[in-house]
Amino acid sequence: MLRKKGRSLLGLSVILMITFAASLGAGELEKGTYTVRKGDTLWHISGTYLQNPRLWPKVWEMNRYIKNPDLIYPGDPITLPGQGAAPAAQEGTMAPAGTTQAGDLATAPEAREEGMAAPQEGAAAPESKQGEEASQEIARPPVLELPPYQPAPQVTPQIVDDCGFIGKEDILRERRRIVKPIEDINELSAGDWVIVNIGPKEGVKVGDQFFILRPTRKVHHPLRGGKLGILVLNVGRLEIKEVLENSSKAEIAYSYTSVAKGDRLIPYQTPVFPFDLKPEPASTKVKGCIVASRDEKGALGGRDIVYIDVGAKQGIKPGDIFSIARPDVMPRGSVPRGTQPPSTLMGELVVLRSTEQASTGLILESSGEIERGDRVSLEKRIP
Repeated sequence: MLRKKGRSLLGLSVILMITFAASLGAGELEKGTYTVRKGDTLWHISGTYLQNPRLWPKVWEMNRYIKNPDLIYPGDPITLPGQGAAPAAQEGTMAPAGTTQAGDLATAPEAREEGMAAPQEGAAAPESKQGEEASQEIARPPVLELPPYQPAPQVTPQIVDDCGFIGKEDILRERRRIVKPIEDINELSAGDWVIVNIGPKEGVKVGDQFFILRPTRKVHHPLRGGKLGILVLNVGRLEIKEVLENSSKAEIAYSYTSVAKGDRLIPYQTPVFPFDLKPEPASTKVKGCIVASRDEKGALGGRDIVYIDVGAKQGIKPGDIFSIARPDVMPRGSVPRGTQPPSTLMGELVVLRSTEQASTGLILESSGEIERGDRVSLEKRIP
């Protein structure tokens, strides 16, 4: 159970979200849409503007040009329940084809709007009292139906594909790379063709697929100090279309973000995640902490990708569940020497990928803002 402090933080975060929504989004919502900003998710947008992040399936239902709810991009128009008609599909939206399985993400039914039908042409005008009642009825706001609780978000193959990992510096010496685009395009995405520097000598053949990787920044431990490795992002995936003498032409099959010259390549492997297995209570305890996040945000919550400092070396596998907690601030001398101070439970995460020294996790839910340095403890593991 969450401690009182956790409930206080949750209440404070809700108040801050409501205040933020009122000040930042008022002008946009008057126009009927919200424009996605960098770092936004449907979970966060629903929490900010509908005061309930679990209403994200309803927002997705109203914006079905979004083919994958985990992939929204800055500039996308989002219509919220009760705010207007859903926008049409936007040209250039990068969405994967055939990677989200039916049933992975439940959608709530349409919000029912109580009101009177428009009078037919030539119908008699109602009397004044009836007119007032009709006006009040039409002005009544739409009723939002809260969908049944579900662990949001569900893990999909695409989330596992895009999650990234903390790797060794060897990735900086990876020779297989994108050399240049075939056409003069600044930002490459799905459907664009590129030249890669691998060909017959490397055993490449038409139809081979490769992950597109991008080393980003060095990751240091927030508590102990010291470097843990390089944060590597999964930018997308490409497929070899034509093999040349010393290179190949390839088409970008899917991109999580813009692809660039110099991005590294490794052979594509289907994401390994135990979608059909249920984790069981862990018999041994493994403890660590959150060391980084994919999007470099200070405050983290549900649907965010994070990285923890325990991995395959400690027996961690995809599908394992960790609790997230933060030690309470206690007066000096109030905690007996050799004992652990009490902690506030902040949420939980599921492991998507594990390397030798670290793991990638998806925050399933949170009771407040999660930060780098928050502790994690293994609660359930895949048998």
